Amino acid sequence: MKSSQLLVLLALSLATCLTSFKNKDDDKLDVKESKEIQANEVFMVDVKKSKLEWFAKGATKQHNGTVDFKSGNMQIDTKQIKTGFFYFDMKSIKNSDIKDEGFNKQLVDHLKGEDFFHATKFTQGTFKITKATRLDVPEGQLNYTIVGDLTIKGITKSIEFPALVAFSKKSVTTKAEVTIDRTNWNITYNSGNFFKDLGDKLIEDKITLKFNVVAEVK
Repeated sequence: MKSSQLLVLLALSLATCLTSFKNKDDDKLDVKESKEIQANEVFMVDVKKSKLEWFAKGATKQHNGTVDFKSGNMQIDTKQIKTGFFYFDMKSIKNSDIKDEGFNKQLVDHLKGEDFFHATKFTQGTFKITKATRLDVPEGQLNYTIVGDLTIKGITKSIEFPALVAFSKKSVTTKAEVTIDRTNWNITYNSGNFFKDLGDKLIEDKITLKFNVVAEVK
């Protein structure tokens, strides 16, 4: 009897220890998962604070303007950009350098037309971050290399550019500049690579885009 009782007591003690050990491990796992979930935060683009500028050149002149952000978001994990998606309103194209209202409207209407961005058909442009590499550089220098898919006129091409990304508890600010070849998106109007003897009507294929994106936790 004593031996049987001793075996029962040992079995109960072992079961209690195993249960206690399992519960402690489960608690640790729950805490770890909770921290990981909290570390991944979604920052929504503030379209009023964000800005996209464009710069284009011709044989004898150059122009610049803006395109409005429609929406967007970035997912950040401990100062590391994980994903990002941005929408542009192609119908919002504006010119900033021409003071004459009539000439300004004429240029903008042409940019929105079929020769360029065909904004009535392709009302939205997008940029999706596919890879963001953080660089080990001094504070204030370009600290990211960003790769992503830029979609214009329904055509998607991968682009890559350096960026300056600044983090705070409530916001992320990204500043970047990239030069693209417009003909890759089937914008060939007065391109020297497609038409000859254009003279002063020549428009360069290169367009420079400058981004200043402010995204905030909502």
